[in-house]
Amino acid sequence: ASLPASTMQPQAISNLANALARAEMKHPRLLHTLGVAVILTKPTGWDMQSICSVANALVRCGYVEDDVLQAIDAAVSVIPRHRFSAQGVALLANVFSKSEARGSYPGSERMWELLCEGAEVLTDGAWAPQALALSINALASHLCAVSSSYSS
Repeated sequence: ASLPASTMQPQAISNLANALARAEMKHPRLLHTLGVAVILTKPTGWDMQSICSVANALVRCGYVEDDVLQAIDAAVSVIPRHRFSAQGVALLANVFSKSEARGSYPGSERMWELLCEGAEVLTDGAWAPQALALSINALASHLCAVSSSYSS
């Protein structure tokens, strides 16, 4: 079966990426097709849940490509901050901290700024313990990556 990346909608991309991640399938051709679909989707076509879900699923499959991260960054940048969720901030922070740990995506500093802006509008009650822990862990990883890049 063929999966034409140019005809895939954000929800379908998200569903397929999550199915691969849950099954721990790291099929290069499918992951590449999903990555291309992310890139081809207009940034305004994504909602917070779908972009977070696909980003998290791709990184869980080990698929971290700069051009895909750039498309995710572009999608997140046009989502109104009041649409951000604690879980979404946590998942994206985790995705970008993992990309930094791999030495990937030099534009992640801008993403951290967007995530901080989104986190600032969330109320204290929005933060479930799991989302808060994941965010803190991702931030710690980010700070270690930044610190080591300055000392090199």
